[in-house]
Amino acid sequence: PQFGLNLSANNIDLQQALQSQKAKAADMIRGALTGQVQVSGAGPKFDQIKPTLKGNGRASIANAKLIGVNVAADALKKVQNLPAIGDLIPASVVQRHPELFSNPDTDIRSATLTFLLQGPKITTHDLLVQTQDYSLTGDGWFDMDKNIDMLIRLLLTRQLTQEIIAAKKNVVYVTNRQGQVDVGARVSGKLPKPSVMPDVQ
Repeated sequence: PQFGLNLSANNIDLQQALQSQKAKAADMIRGALTGQVQVSGAGPKFDQIKPTLKGNGRASIANAKLIGVNVAADALKKVQNLPAIGDLIPASVVQRHPELFSNPDTDIRSATLTFLLQGPKITTHDLLVQTQDYSLTGDGWFDMDKNIDMLIRLLLTRQLTQEIIAAKKNVVYVTNRQGQVDVGARVSGKLPKPSVMPDVQ
């Protein structure tokens, strides 16, 4: 059977929606999903439908959590041996922010994106994630089997940036015009343990 549908979602429990389709990502994401999608495909069961999917849409997720994934902490901890700076984040700041550096999960206030769906792969060029300590933009793809390849930019809040600069003044060299630490990285591999390679050139 072939199908085409337009779907509008409003505050859908994302985990339950994924569990209903037996998606592998159901065990690692929580949140309330709102959005629209246009999609077509063919097949009687979801595993047969996945490779035939084609569509696009937009989505926002509120009060979300990624279980077992803390990309920001991994990226920031790997930014070491910068010229004239050394390690980016002083140990004193790490100790004062366990919600960022010691949390095995990522607590997300909101996330938005538009996307193109082709088979199980979801491609986006405008992912925006907001958390308590930083915002994150993303350009790349992820899929329904928890694979990912995405270029991201981490923008620490001005408050957290100023706290870091107070402990290590030369960190000002890696801030943007808005006075925020600005770090690029590539996230690739398999969630929940992808490779995170910072790029601070």
